[in-house]
Amino acid sequence: MSLVGGSWCERVREAVSAEIDGEATGVDGDVVDAHLAVCGGCGRFAARAADVTRYGRVAPVRVPDRSAAIVAAVAADAAGVRALPVMRGLTAAAGAVQLALALPALLFASGAHVHLVRELGALQLAVAVGFLVAAWQPRRAAGLLPVALVVAVAGAAVAVVDLLTGATTVTAELAHLPELLGMVVLWYLVKATPSGASLRTTVPA
Repeated sequence: MSLVGGSWCERVREAVSAEIDGEATGVDGDVVDAHLAVCGGCGRFAARAADVTRYGRVAPVRVPDRSAAIVAAVAADAAGVRALPVMRGLTAAAGAVQLALALPALLFASGAHVHLVRELGALQLAVAVGFLVAAWQPRRAAGLLPVALVVAVAGAAVAVVDLLTGATTVTAELAHLPELLGMVVLWYLVKATPSGASLRTTVPA
């Protein structure tokens, strides 16, 4: 039986492709080998198919070089770790100052505006607790930052308006300075906190 001819070439080439893909060939392997031995065209086809498949499996994967960005990120995290204890201490200090301002207003307020004073004291207490929690668990600082920003900026804006209209004095508005400074310190704390730090952080050596 002749193994050379158009129909045999078609069947053998389909069998070669199926074998490369790991599928059933439908043609006996000895028959395929015998045809390839006498048919130069199919032999070249089988060789090219094998080369293409081999190249596709071993071709190098082209990955963009991100080494510079990775090194920069690691360096930034390392700098943040070194600055973290200082930022935590300053944030705790800001919380302590807010607490010192809040307690007298809550405990010893008197006069015609006692309710207003106590409400202000409650706000200062909330800010103080937020600063202290952020100092204890720096990863929570990012959640507090928008609140601290609104309190500090709104307080500063109201103070400027009241100063311009003569409704208050510079000395009276100095009580809002810790809120503004605390917001700045909190922002630096967020920047200094490494992205991989745990919620209950301990500064790595």
